[in-house]
Amino acid sequence: NLPKELLRVAFLYKPKYIMVIDGQSRLFNIRLRTKHKNRKTTVLGKGFKAFMLANNLRRGNVIAMSFNPNYPD
Repeated sequence: NLPKELLRVAFLYKPKYIMVIDGQSRLFNIRLRTKHKNRKTTVLGKGFKAFMLANNLRRGNVIAMSFNPNYPD
């Protein structure tokens, strides 16, 4: 799940995809989707598994995400 604070600050509109660059400068396009009908929870969808595998992530790991306001799209 993505924290609501990140979504509020980072996205003025609700994108369908986000671009994530890892520590080795690899680019991943990751789909954002809502988890429930009430659309209160946003989760990382298609593309996140490739990011996880490439970075040896496991359930319970924590990742840091930042937003670059110079590239809001």
